[in-house]
Amino acid sequence: MFPGTVLMIVMGGVLASTVVAQDPSVAEARLSSKSSEARRSAVHELRTIGTEAASRAALPALRDANVMVRAAAAAAVIHLPRFEAVEALTPLLSDRAELVRREAAFALGGIGDSGSVPPLVARLGKERSEAVRSAIVIAIGNSGEVQGLPALVEVLREKPTEANDFTRRSSARAVGRIAQKLRTGRTDRTSPQNFLPGEFKDDMAERGLEAPADFGEASRELRRVVSDPNESDDVRREGVYALGAIGDASAGELLEPLTRSTDPYMSEIAKEAIRRLIVLPRGQ
Repeated sequence: MFPGTVLMIVMGGVLASTVVAQDPSVAEARLSSKSSEARRSAVHELRTIGTEAASRAALPALRDANVMVRAAAAAAVIHLPRFEAVEALTPLLSDRAELVRREAAFALGGIGDSGSVPPLVARLGKERSEAVRSAIVIAIGNSGEVQGLPALVEVLREKPTEANDFTRRSSARAVGRIAQKLRTGRTDRTSPQNFLPGEFKDDMAERGLEAPADFGEASRELRRVVSDPNESDDVRREGVYALGAIGDASAGELLEPLTRSTDPYMSEIAKEAIRRLIVLPRGQ
């Protein structure tokens, strides 16, 4: 059977197809092509295969002279053992190309390993591109690691501008993701969930789950953000979500009036947040 063969199978009278996993050596051989487009195509194939062997084959592309190839390679190496993937991707956070730095941050966030947080935090303090900074704070949130909280709080303390609005919004969301992962082992797919069909909703009544430790400073900063009329609606909404995810009952007085907001999204997010503030003794 040839690598990448597509098998056509008749199942119950219906023609179905299944792709046999490719041998990564076929794509790997094209990484030495003089054509940057051929090399990029090879990296995409390795990414699609999605195995450790394919990720290992893609490693040389992280040092390719072409920006697009390096950027594509960032997502292609994430199936390595976590510590190896973090080690391979970290140098790309200092790449001269903004696109490569951004894709490296997203890839590190996809790995979700605690070892990715120190280099992400270090880069955040130096990075000037808001697109890359946003990718970094999202990646820190995906890690679920409390060691990233101080850096996220510092982003929230920045003076609000149009340029940094998405970064600060992403930072508030990241705080909430870390908190919710600690409390429940998962994060919401989206919010507010009341606007979703029933099959896509999560159980929001996280009863018996204590508010995680070490979130005091983050909670105080989020309350300031939510209370500040100079903040954008998007940042305040994400702040409300994060307060609910933390589960700090002291935020209830601030959130309750927001349930009657004329902004339907704010109103629903506040209602969902308050449901998460209800912390009952375990077993009840």
